[in-house]
Amino acid sequence: MKSEIWSKTLLKSYELLQYIEENIDKRVEILAFSQTSIRYGNTTKQTCEKIISLIERKKQILHLHAQIDNMLDLIEKKYATILKAKYVHNLSYEDIAKKINVCERTVRRYIQYGIKQFTEVRNQNNFTDKDIINNYGKEPFLLNMYIKTMQNYLRVVGDKEYYKFYRKVIKHHQNNYQKIYNHNLVEKIPA
Repeated sequence: MKSEIWSKTLLKSYELLQYIEENIDKRVEILAFSQTSIRYGNTTKQTCEKIISLIERKKQILHLHAQIDNMLDLIEKKYATILKAKYVHNLSYEDIAKKINVCERTVRRYIQYGIKQFTEVRNQNNFTDKDIINNYGKEPFLLNMYIKTMQNYLRVVGDKEYYKFYRKVIKHHQNNYQKIYNHNLVEKIPA
């Protein structure tokens, strides 16, 4: 179950990855080609360190993007197409059903099978939950997406004991997310 939540989180974050990559490029360009950084008391060395840090972050984001692409390529094509429609393009079950000419129930079943295949492929390719947390656990967007996915799952399942347990887990993740987010705000570059 937890692995499937991470799979959904990765799929939901897929579209956001491109946006983050573009914003990192803009931040690097601002740092590299403007005097803004110097005006705010940063030395050339500090500016270079920030640029290197941003480039490393982009490298990680690109790697994550490639990993998700690879895993989508390894599952059955019909499932990959439906997962992209649902999680990347945010289409409703009804819209997907109309598009591929099947009933909504079939779409829901295909999504369920697709998530299961995606999770299996992810684990077979040594891209486990632990790997995600270790490699990308400091990415605020990914933690936030995981928290929202977990909250949605708990709301749908409705198991009160399970819900209480995971509320504690979510609270812990939110606290970590907030610390990371606040740290990243310090790194903001003035417009």
